[in-house]
Amino acid sequence: MARLRTESIRLLGNGNCTRPTLLDCNYETCTHFSTNESHRTRLTDQAADAASRSEPRREKVYLELFTTLDNRAPHPRSPA
Repeated sequence: MARLRTESIRLLGNGNCTRPTLLDCNYETCTHFSTNESHRTRLTDQAADAASRSEPRREKVYLELFTTLDNRAPHPRSPA
């Protein structure tokens, strides 16, 4: 149990929080939040929810996450 309290990666529904577990987490707006392509569907659903509720701050957060994911995505090779 002591080891579990000191682990620094917490699984979230749409990514991971790498902030030490003894500290509070602010999820997507925290600099310790990390996500990848495997969470894109969930993030897309959450972005749609933010739009349907007219929550521009949340919409902006998700757009920034998509931009980060798009910039990380491998670019397809151009035909030779």
